[in-house]
Amino acid sequence: MNQQPIGQARDEDLRFTVAAMSRAACRAREIAARTGTKLVITQGGRVQTLEPDPIRLDVACAVRPERH
Repeated sequence: MNQQPIGQARDEDLRFTVAAMSRAACRAREIAARTGTKLVITQGGRVQTLEPDPIRLDVACAVRPERH
């Protein structure tokens, strides 16, 4: 298994997957907050549902990863 950080991968698509996943998670939070839908996450190996928190949404999505 390659121990190189994903941000240093030779494949451009692979290098940008972390930013893409961050954008997707932020968008999911925005949609959940707008529609009043619970978020499903895993934390500590357990599946949990969370009520969307507009305050946390502002903080989590305030700095969006750069798009390429």
